Amino acid sequence: MDKIKSILENNNNDYEISRLLYSFIDTKAKDSNFTIKNNKHYNSAIKYLIKYFEYITIENFSMDIYLSIIEKISKNKSRDIKAILNKILPILLEYIVDNTNNKLSPNINELFEYKDTLKNYCNNFLIGTPSIRKSIALEIYSSKGDKEIRRLLDGFICKEFTAPTNLNFDTVKGVEEYLYTLKGLVNLIGSYKITDITWRNYCNLIQKVYFSVTFCNIKSSNRGKFKSLLPELFKYIINNTKFNDLKNIQELNKFQDYLYVQERTKPSSNSNYDQFIFQEVYTNFPISSSPSQLHLFEYSYKSKGNIVNSSTLVNLNTDNIFIKKILIEFINTFDKTQKSTATRIENRLFIYYFDESLGSLSKNMNCIENLTFETFKKQFQFYDNKDSQFSFSNVKMIDVLKKFYIFLLSYIETNKYNHKIFINTAINVKVLSSSNFNTMFKEGFKFIIHSPFEIPPSEDKLCIVENKSSNARATKLNSIRLDFSEIYDLNFRNDLKIFLWNKNYNYIGSMYSDFYIIKDFLNLKYEYDIQNSNITPIVRTNETFSEDFMLTYMCSIVSNYNKSKTISNTFSPVKSFVNYYKDKYKFNTLLNDYLICKQTKPSGSDGGMSIDDFNKIAEEFKKDKNTTKNGELLFIILYLCTKTKLRIGDILSLRRNCIVYIDKRNYYGTIEHYTKTEEEKVETQIPLECIESIQRAINLTEDYAKNAINKEHSKYIFITPSTYQINLDKYTIHSLSSYFYRKFYEVLNSLNLEKKYRIYDIRHMRKNEIIKAASKADKDIHEILDMIGGTIQTNLNNYINSKDIEFYVEVFTGTVISNVNVNGEVTLNQNTSLSTNVLGSCKQSACNHNDYQNTDLLKKYPFYKCLQCKDFVTTPEKIYIFEHYIEEIKTFKKNTLNYEESTICEILLQLLGVFYQKQLFMLNRNKEV
Repeated sequence: MDKIKSILENNNNDYEISRLLYSFIDTKAKDSNFTIKNNKHYNSAIKYLIKYFEYITIENFSMDIYLSIIEKISKNKSRDIKAILNKILPILLEYIVDNTNNKLSPNINELFEYKDTLKNYCNNFLIGTPSIRKSIALEIYSSKGDKEIRRLLDGFICKEFTAPTNLNFDTVKGVEEYLYTLKGLVNLIGSYKITDITWRNYCNLIQKVYFSVTFCNIKSSNRGKFKSLLPELFKYIINNTKFNDLKNIQELNKFQDYLYVQERTKPSSNSNYDQFIFQEVYTNFPISSSPSQLHLFEYSYKSKGNIVNSSTLVNLNTDNIFIKKILIEFINTFDKTQKSTATRIENRLFIYYFDESLGSLSKNMNCIENLTFETFKKQFQFYDNKDSQFSFSNVKMIDVLKKFYIFLLSYIETNKYNHKIFINTAINVKVLSSSNFNTMFKEGFKFIIHSPFEIPPSEDKLCIVENKSSNARATKLNSIRLDFSEIYDLNFRNDLKIFLWNKNYNYIGSMYSDFYIIKDFLNLKYEYDIQNSNITPIVRTNETFSEDFMLTYMCSIVSNYNKSKTISNTFSPVKSFVNYYKDKYKFNTLLNDYLICKQTKPSGSDGGMSIDDFNKIAEEFKKDKNTTKNGELLFIILYLCTKTKLRIGDILSLRRNCIVYIDKRNYYGTIEHYTKTEEEKVETQIPLECIESIQRAINLTEDYAKNAINKEHSKYIFITPSTYQINLDKYTIHSLSSYFYRKFYEVLNSLNLEKKYRIYDIRHMRKNEIIKAASKADKDIHEILDMIGGTIQTNLNNYINSKDIEFYVEVFTGTVISNVNVNGEVTLNQNTSLSTNVLGSCKQSACNHNDYQNTDLLKKYPFYKCLQCKDFVTTPEKIYIFEHYIEEIKTFKKNTLNYEESTICEILLQLLGVFYQKQLFMLNRNKEV
């Protein structure tokens, strides 16, 4: 110590500095815990330390000088001495500020305040650039912020220097970049006061850090650490300030998690977002927001095979408690497995403007009952105007509005609120989901449910919504658009409205087709009258529809359509309409002949799809069966098409509770379902393997149905999630209908088959194969119809091969004639009778059967007994008369409720059928000859 004292005396050291240095060295020499003194380079290090303090007085011993000493130490060529000095200096600093006699010195007070930070500067000075570290300390020292901010910055820097993870750099360059970042951070916050630590300032800083080109002169390559340091600094300030009772600090403390949300990446160059949209809507940190107006939405998505957890802040832009609550409920239905749902600009814009869209109504918006049809109309108009202002996406804000009200309808139902948003209208989930809703709503269409028991609406623009009480098949229309203003003549317009309204439609799709067919008919009449206004008819009549016009209409339809079935379907509603108003229009019923399509006789079917072609198609479906869930479901649908008599629409509309009975012993089961032609459910027996396939499909889609957001579709079996999910646990589901159709035609294109098939050809093929097998097995018509499904007439027109004449006659008459015998005959001789009737002749000179015609029905068909008489004779030329009476009696039988009349009709049809069969046999033999 004497040697040390001698050095101090001979050096140009201030007395107070010399005293403190000597006292420090002496004290540490006696301290057994001060192990540095045992280092062989210790004495050399002390000499350097004394030298570095030369010419320094206690008055000018400042932070700047202290940092200069650190810089000198860093330049020492001896690594060992440098290491010792870096350990001694911070201890010496603390000793000086604690033991000096000149504690009133401003510099000493400054050093005392920042001694912890300065100690760490020295402790971690072995690598890095000393001037950078020095400038950080000076940045704090010279900052214009209040004392609290400087203290907190000092503490934060100290924490950062002592955090091992922050100092674990592989290169000197890494440390330097880190220090430059700290310097920028201090430079940025150093001018703040504690009251400036607010959410809005934080948002402003975040946006600058991420998107400002010249922000704090920090290179873009160095901003990564800055982005992570900024939330850490704010968190440190919030948790360590003495002024934690300040409103701005309390607000930030409540929403600390928001600080760590990563800002969104810069939007693409073609997004065309203006500054307002970018700073208030697109960003996670809206500059004008408060954290209480934001909602944190967390989601996960796949990226390069990995699950990425992320989050976004959505700007609710309102302080209304109820509006915030209902918007958050809506946001939480967003897809949590896709990156884009909560970040899509149309969703964020919709939510941002929601409060404003309500106008003055928002002030009193405090419960679900405040959301009504009137608010929907007000918001629709508002968002439609906003959509005209912005063009960022193909999806519009009014589309999001519809999704919001769809959510509301579900929310009201789930929570059992006694509130109807769309009261006195027929708007529901399906209507809001329809693609043409926006157009119809803008054009002022009224959404109603058709009821023939109510007065027709006065409005001309109507959207007729399917009644929920109908069978509501999955493949049916949910609503139709009827614009009566498209009918030129006002009187015709009202007449058609009354006609359609008073007709009882089981399916609104039929009303839709009737409307457009009759509309064209009436508009043609309007144009016809204008074109012929200057022509004076030879014979004046008061008929609305003249024979010339009816002929004109018939020619226009026949020329436009080449299929007799299409022509017949077009004529049918027009015929109903003109006969409904036959008195008002003075309609001559003879003109109905112009509305009858002369169809050719059924020529039989070629069997639809060939078995070979079907097997090829089935093989393609089978390839996907074991690879995807949808692949297996589509295969099951195809399987049911071939193994049951159900139509494709019936299959796609099967409900999850359709299985009502299973008889494993007899290998069959019973299902209940809706059909194309029935309003109520019907029961159908199907093979046990089909029951098992349906059960398999139910199991495959159980998760979809259970977690479906749109519960309306969850009752069906053949469903699939949308291409995007509502969130991790919930699905938006759709019918597999479009998927099946698309798959079917994709397979057809890939196979390049000779024939162009439709899905319905599978049903055609199945019926034809069953009919062939049943005919060989001597099945009667009723057994066959039970196997193939459908009515006699439908199968006769579309499916049955009529080469088997007896089978064809049974199908045509709807009766079994195989066990019916008659004694009359069919002959080619035209001169066999002395007495005749409309169907044939009698071999006797007089006929006494008229004595037995004791009922009105028998008087109408006086040949009842003649057909059973051995003297009755007819010819093949009379076949068209037999056809006429068969059709007429079939219709009468269908409409009568009288058991006796029905029985007589059945006998008549059997008798007529037997002679009709003989006529066909004779005509065929003549053709062969």
